Amino acid sequence: MLGANENLSHFNMCRLILDGASTIDFSFKSASYQLDFADCRVKSGYGYLIRRIDGGEVDYQLLMWLTLYFGESATDPYAVRNSTCSFMRGDLPFNKGFFLKYIRKVERRPLKSNPKWKNDFIYKSLSNYCLGVQMADMYMPHTLGLFALSIECLANASLDVRGKYSQLGSKGYKRIIGKVVRQDKNNDPEHRRKVKEFMRYLDQEIDVIMHMRNAFYGHGLIYEPEHRKKLSQCMTDWMIKHGLEHKKSKRKWFSDKQLERSLEINKFSLFKLAQNVNRILFAYYLGVSCEIPFTQYDFQVRHAPWDVIEYEHPQRIS
Repeated sequence: MLGANENLSHFNMCRLILDGASTIDFSFKSASYQLDFADCRVKSGYGYLIRRIDGGEVDYQLLMWLTLYFGESATDPYAVRNSTCSFMRGDLPFNKGFFLKYIRKVERRPLKSNPKWKNDFIYKSLSNYCLGVQMADMYMPHTLGLFALSIECLANASLDVRGKYSQLGSKGYKRIIGKVVRQDKNNDPEHRRKVKEFMRYLDQEIDVIMHMRNAFYGHGLIYEPEHRKKLSQCMTDWMIKHGLEHKKSKRKWFSDKQLERSLEINKFSLFKLAQNVNRILFAYYLGVSCEIPFTQYDFQVRHAPWDVIEYEHPQRIS
């Protein structure tokens, strides 16, 4: 049984690698908490228990920020113990120092210096992100729409223009990336080349998210022949970029006729793509890009080898 001051988070898509103690004490908005990775109600390496020391209810905003930090849901009230998809993201390194720095930065949110409309956009962005993580691959490809909406809200928060809503296609997210680049004082040519290359990488990934959102989430363009062709070509280019397909290959992973089937086969990769682009834009916006951890396979289409998957039948532990 969980206490009123406790909350469980079961990791479904990665395995936690600790660098020290299995319990971490910290404070969030003047309340003391303990993060316990060794609690018997979570599988070792696949989740944690968060406990509020004074017996009060765990702050829901803290659960949202933890969902962003780990990339695993802390807000799902019906979480189950199930590590069958841990091969998807692989190992997630945990560093106590980085975690505590992250908590100190996010607990200041919402900023009093921000107007209410901007703080509302940030909260909506985080809410959509958390819901996307909670829905995960089970509702793919519709889950991508939530990540797209999260990126859209975050971009509007960065634009500093009240009353003018910018859609994802307007590429307002470039303002977030551009601000980080301008603050980078390293003028080494090789470093600048890598920065530009990564910016192009993110832009191409968001283009995939946008096409998928238009196809399935709200617009329903998947039924239009012209958009099916555009989406097929977009996904083919994406597979080529990640090395899973050749430009002159006769057999295509994505074709107009097999589009839905191909999307189902690649749902894990697409989910991971959208989630981690969303996370890294949040990290840039909040100034926590050095603190948020990413796994060994977060930015790869491929996952861990099949022979290292550790299967476990889902168990309901609430």
